[in-house]
Amino acid sequence: MANRLLKKSHLLCRLGVRHCGVQYKYASLLTFSTPRICNFLSNLSLFRVFPHPARRLTYICAFLAAALVAVAGGCGYHIAGKGGAMPGGIKSVSIPVFTNTTAKPDIESILTSAFVNEFITTIEVKEKSDALMQVTIKSYTLTPVSYTKSDVNQEYRLTVVLSVRLYKKENDAPGKLLWSDENIVDREDYIVNSLDVSATRDRETEALKKLAKDTARLTKERILEDF
Repeated sequence: MANRLLKKSHLLCRLGVRHCGVQYKYASLLTFSTPRICNFLSNLSLFRVFPHPARRLTYICAFLAAALVAVAGGCGYHIAGKGGAMPGGIKSVSIPVFTNTTAKPDIESILTSAFVNEFITTIEVKEKSDALMQVTIKSYTLTPVSYTKSDVNQEYRLTVVLSVRLYKKENDAPGKLLWSDENIVDREDYIVNSLDVSATRDRETEALKKLAKDTARLTKERILEDF
């Protein structure tokens, strides 16, 4: 929960500074400092009343999110995904199955479904459309992040890197590039069950589903905000 709140605080920070007219180089500095800000706040007496680190981080992230929304609101900020518009005036988009260039099989269906389910709430998703979204899965990695006292891995971090391109269609083929990001990175942690390989595999799949949903939502918000 704390990890997901930190992601949301980070996104609000990025979008907030953009709408308040902060120059890109300063906005980048602020957003990349979000974890350090959380670390600084955790040492303040206001938050030290929460002894458990995870609970403390949860309250800090909630505090950050509320503060950023308040500041952004004073700058005319609107909730991403609600007040924005798709670029190029497009009314529909086709989202074919993602290209998977990794060694991990079958992940493209989960990621593609997440994007379709997210974008269909904002724009019509169909084959005969105004625009085409091309997505390539560039990387899928698992990294150990914590161990037991016996030095047995107990938690993995799943990291996925996507390339996303949105084209306006011309003669039913990719035309003008409306929006792109060649390195969209997202992460999700999950617990390992060292005594049950099948259970660990299921947790990896669930982590991928959560990551896919988050990535789809954040990507749509960035496209709507042209960010």
